[in-house]
Order: sequence, then C-alpha cells, then structure tokens
Amino acid sequence: DFLIYQKILDIAGQESAITIGESHIKKELNRLRQQTGLSKKAFSRRLVKSHFTASTYKQFLKKSMLRQILAQRQIAEKIRISDQDLNEYAIQKNGKPLFSSFQYELAYLAFPNTEQGKEQANKAYQLISKDNSLFDKWDVSSGLGQKKDTLKEVKLKAMHPELRRAIKPLSIGQVSPVLFLPSGYHIFKIIWKTPVMNVKNQQRKALLTKNLYKKLFKEKLNSWLKEKRKTHFIQINLS
Repeated sequence: DFLIYQKILDIAGQESAITIGESHIKKELNRLRQQTGLSKKAFSRRLVKSHFTASTYKQFLKKSMLRQILAQRQIAEKIRISDQDLNEYAIQKNGKPLFSSFQYELAYLAFPNTEQGKEQANKAYQLISKDNSLFDKWDVSSGLGQKKDTLKEVKLKAMHPELRRAIKPLSIGQVSPVLFLPSGYHIFKIIWKTPVMNVKNQQRKALLTKNLYKKLFKEKLNSWLKEKRKTHFIQINLS
C-alpha cells in the first residue's frame, strides 16, 4: 500500500501544474547537508554509501518535494480546526474540556413584556427557525418587535440564568428559543464565542492543536489516496 500510495502521489504531481526548479532543489540539498553538519565531500560520500549519485539524489529530492507540496495543497490547506473541534478532541482524549467558559457576542430581538409581545416573539421564532437569515433581516420598525441590538464581550457567568442555560449548548450562528427575561421576551443569536482560558490551558491548546492536526491530516490524506486509487491502475514490480 505504501508503494502504491507513493506512486499515486507521483502521478498526481505529474498531472498538476506544480514545478520545482533547480534552485529549489539545490536549496533543499544544502539545508539537508547543513542539518547533518557534514562538509560537501563528506555528504557526497554518505550519498554514495546509500547508493545515490548526485543526479539520482536530486531526482529523489524533487519527487519528495513534489509529494509534500501536493499534500500541502490537497490536504493541509483545507484543514480547519475550530475551538469547538479542540474542545471535543480534549474531552475525547482525557475527559477534560479545554474550555469551560466562553465570552460571547450576541445579537438579540426584544419584544414587549405583554401577551401581544409574547405572541409576536413566538411567531418571529417560528419564521427564524425555518430560515436563520431572517434574524439578520428582521425590521423592528415594522412593528414586529421592540428592539434589535448587539451585546459584546459578555461572559457566560454574567448572564441571566435563563439566558445562560439557553446559550451554553449553542454554536456560532445558532438562535435561542424565545426567552422570558425581566425586560420582556427575547430571541438571541450567537455572533461569536471566544474561549476564556488560563495559562495552563493555553499551553494545552497548542499541544492539542498539533495532535489533532496530525490526526486529521493522516485521515484526509488516506481518504484522498483511496479515492485516487479507484481511478488509477498501479502495478508494483518487486522482483
């Protein structure tokens, strides 16, 4: 499988518009030589012992660089890791969430503390739950609501208990049900949520991000290679 997947990467590289010039190969060759701490002559002798000539090693380097660039473009650049992904991964790894608290930016529609206000709020929620974009388009000047506004940098613990319970399980872009607060009936939408972390969890986040990235990269690369394998006939001669 390893040899087949390498061959698929090589074929995909040849089919792509990626080019690697001689200057890039020389630069990589110098970087690898400096990494070993060997002189040019000593490095050349090591290549000979590994059954490489200067020419064949450059070809090997070119193939390796092409595979890396291809994997970067096809896989790595498409990986997106959200705070919610990290939190779920942290719980999966050791049962402890990375973020226990968030700071929010909330938009809200407010309706009067009356029976009519309650009725308007419920009708508004029914419409918005079918089409989330209606929240942003909502026009209170039409009489369907009392106020439309935004709250920024609101911490979960500072919220009214009713609002806190409704907001906590929601993700960015989601809308709360109709909530009755002392000032009237409200519908909230999460515009943004930022994790509140201590120093220890910031260090933990960096490690979790690195490990989750490796995991997702491996999964997506294998998936991509398997898809490519369906459309390519590869024969490996081991003799």
